[in-house]
Amino acid sequence: MDNRSQIRPILKKSRPTSCSKFTQDSMMQHNDDDSDCEWLPSPLDALYFLPSHPAIPDPLPSPDPWSSPDDLWSPFDQPAFDQPASQDSEPLQLILHDPSEETPDPEPVFPAPVLTRPCLPLPRPCLPPSPAAPARAIMLLEPLPDRRSSSSPAFLPSKLTLGQKLDIVRRSEAPKHDLDYRSPSELARMYGKSRSSISKILRPSYVGRLKQLAASGVSTDIRRSTSTLHPELERRIHEYVVRTARGANWRQEVCRYAERVAEELGVEGFKASLNWYHRFIARHSLRSEPAAAARKRRGAWSY
Repeated sequence: MDNRSQIRPILKKSRPTSCSKFTQDSMMQHNDDDSDCEWLPSPLDALYFLPSHPAIPDPLPSPDPWSSPDDLWSPFDQPAFDQPASQDSEPLQLILHDPSEETPDPEPVFPAPVLTRPCLPLPRPCLPPSPAAPARAIMLLEPLPDRRSSSSPAFLPSKLTLGQKLDIVRRSEAPKHDLDYRSPSELARMYGKSRSSISKILRPSYVGRLKQLAASGVSTDIRRSTSTLHPELERRIHEYVVRTARGANWRQEVCRYAERVAEELGVEGFKASLNWYHRFIARHSLRSEPAAAARKRRGAWSY
């Protein structure tokens, strides 16, 4: 039997979309008169009007997004062998899954906190902190040597000797390409003095005075201020003491000669006293008369 004979009786007049004689615009004028219109159904009409026809299978239901996940078929709906098998499971699943092989998840192991003493950034090098005095952990950059020790060239006594002052002058006057040359800043660090103290020593007037004292025979170990010394007076007295034989009244002769030279040079306020004599002998590194010979002469000073 022809399929069209089954479809034709159930077609309604309200479906003019399949009419071959009328267009969509002209159908508004012929809504009531469609006697001579032959309806040509489309193949899709069979899906709506003949769902049970043996030649046309039923369409598969389209997945509904609002349906539950259990209503939809998924390729991942296969039995999972890594899940615990129940008593109703198939024998294959029971064989593949062994409950005895299950191991509980290990508890997370966190490293034990390391208790350390908080340490501030210390300069290098530093000494280990003392348990009795932890506040002394922060030390200076370098341990300072004893200022009383004269063996260390970095820290010397407050007063420089004549020899040290002459060495400062010699190093500053050396050529710059010479190994002995030192700048004023380097000399200040070398002798433990300030930059201004080195500048005072290197003044031309002071340098000339130091050289005159060195030429007068004064010992380079003296530390007292050399500003009160007269270089020419010291030189002439030194030459007199060296060339004169030490007699019974040698100390009185030296003092009288010193006063006479000071008067010739115009040195004001000079007095050749006993204290001056001792200081003169000490700064010129001279030896006085032996004490044994002096004791033989009563009333004579033993110097």
